Amino acid sequence: MDKEEVKQRCLNVIEEHQDEIIALGKEAYKTPELGYKEFRTGKLMEEAFRKLGLEPETGVSYTGCRVSSGPKGNGPRVAVMGELDCIMCDAHPDAAEGGLVHACGHNVQLANLYGAAVGILTSGVMEHLGGAADFIAIPAEECVDYEYRNRLMSQGTIHYLGGKQELMYRGGLDDTDMVLQCHMMEMEPGKCCILDTKGNGFISKTVHFLGRAAHAGFAPEQGINALNMAELAMNNIHALRETFRDEDKVRVSIVIKEGGGLVNVVPERVTMEIMVRAFTIDAMEDASHKVNRSMKAAAMALGGKVEIHDCIGYLP
Repeated sequence: MDKEEVKQRCLNVIEEHQDEIIALGKEAYKTPELGYKEFRTGKLMEEAFRKLGLEPETGVSYTGCRVSSGPKGNGPRVAVMGELDCIMCDAHPDAAEGGLVHACGHNVQLANLYGAAVGILTSGVMEHLGGAADFIAIPAEECVDYEYRNRLMSQGTIHYLGGKQELMYRGGLDDTDMVLQCHMMEMEPGKCCILDTKGNGFISKTVHFLGRAAHAGFAPEQGINALNMAELAMNNIHALRETFRDEDKVRVSIVIKEGGGLVNVVPERVTMEIMVRAFTIDAMEDASHKVNRSMKAAAMALGGKVEIHDCIGYLP
C-alpha cells in the first residue's frame, strides 16, 4: 500500500466519523476548565477513546490522557497533541461562570486529536506503517491561575506550570521522536494554515509587595503602602520598555490579583502576577532581570519589602 492509499483510507474513516468528531469539539466547548482542573474534559476524551475500543492511560500529566498504537518497533514514535484547558474572558458572549471560555479554540484541537486517532487507529493503516503513534490530551497550556498551580507545586503534585513540561518531567515523552499539534488562529484572507510558526517563550512571576497596615485617615504616616509600591513598580517597568530591542519581541504583562482590603486601611499586601515574554532565552533573562530590579526599587523607595517567585513558563 503506497502513501496515497494509506492517506485515503484514513480520510475515509474520518469522514465516516465526522459527526461525532464535530460533536466532541462542541461538547468540550460547553464545559471549559482551567489548566490542571480539566477533570470533566479529561473524562470526555477518555470516554471518546473508549468508544473506539481503546483503553486510555489517564492522569498522564496530573490531568490528561493518552492512547497509543503500541510499541514503536523499528520506526519513529510520533505523538499528536490536543490541549484541554481554556482561558478566562468575562466579556465573551459564551463565557461560563467565572468567565471560563474556549476562546483559544482548544476544543477544536481536541476534535482534531480525536479525528486523527480515528483515522490512524481504526482504519487498519498501522500494519502498513513503521513506528508508532500516540494521541495525547494534554493539560495546562495557558499559563494562568498561578495561585492554584503554585499550591499544587508546593504539595509535590506537579513540578511545572505547564502540562507539556510536566509530561516531560514524568517521562511521558522519553520515547517520542516527534510531536504534532495544530492551533487555531485568525487567518488573513486566502490562507488556510501556517506551518512552522515561531513564538515567544516566557518567565512567570508571582510577586508579593509587603508593607505595614495603618488607619488610612487617622495615621497613614504609620503605614507602608504596598499598593503604592505596586504602582511604582508598574511605572518603573513602563519606563523600561524603550530599553527592549524590537527584534526581541519583549512583552511584559501584569495583573494585580490582590490590591488591599478595606479602603480605610493602608494596604499591607499586594499580589501581582507577571509574564515576561521574549523571542530568545537571552532576551527573556535580560527582561526578567530588569523587571525584578524595577520591583525591588519600588519596595526600597517606600521602605517595604517584595517577594518575587520566578518560574519558567515555556521556552521560545
